[in-house]
Amino acid sequence: MRFIFALICLLLTAAPVQAETLNVLFIGNSYTLRNDLTGMLEKIAASGKGAQIKAQAAARNGATLKELWSDEKLRSELHVGHRDMVVLQEQSLWAQLPETVEDTAKSARLWGDEIAKAGAKPVIFETWERQPGSFWYTDKRFGFLKNPKNMRDKNADASAALAAQLKATVAPVGHAYADLLKQNSKWPLYEADSHHPSIPGTYLAALVLYKTLTGGSPEETTFVPQGVNAESAKVLRQIAAAQ
Repeated sequence: MRFIFALICLLLTAAPVQAETLNVLFIGNSYTLRNDLTGMLEKIAASGKGAQIKAQAAARNGATLKELWSDEKLRSELHVGHRDMVVLQEQSLWAQLPETVEDTAKSARLWGDEIAKAGAKPVIFETWERQPGSFWYTDKRFGFLKNPKNMRDKNADASAALAAQLKATVAPVGHAYADLLKQNSKWPLYEADSHHPSIPGTYLAALVLYKTLTGGSPEETTFVPQGVNAESAKVLRQIAAAQ
């Protein structure tokens, strides 16, 4: 009887099991830096039921993966501590032209080899189309974009091909944007320039990344950033969960 009582006391006072923490490095540009995507991702994970995330960004505004690879100091961030996953976020028009697709494929191979040396797994950040109805599709300088569907399809196809090359996982952020815009093309996912993410846009990206990185359900998270109301947050979590 005393043994049973002692065992019960031990179980009641035992420290709770800590959730796994994933160390994630983002290699990218302004789409990663805008609205503190990495910080938002950490807060989403902290409010969920699965793995926690410690995220860092090695990024520069407007930079391509090729340009980032040439930065030795930035490249060395891969080997600072242990990395579980490395998210590669390429310049947002890369998938639209054959020459930039080829450049990215070459740069991604270099990054992929370095990520493998670091003992981490690569993840491809699939970006989104320019805002439907915006000047991006009427300005002759960007005639190669043609229309939102064309841009969306090229992003998806090129991201899938890149992931196959690197044996990586795709974070389908672009798909999530497209699904939401199909419901309502007026969703405020963009800043005034019609391509950088607004706070709701970054929140949607972070929710999709949370699901991709941890396998957890965005609908089981509770963190909502300032600038997103409860009703909108519910819709964004549902869209992310469906990816």
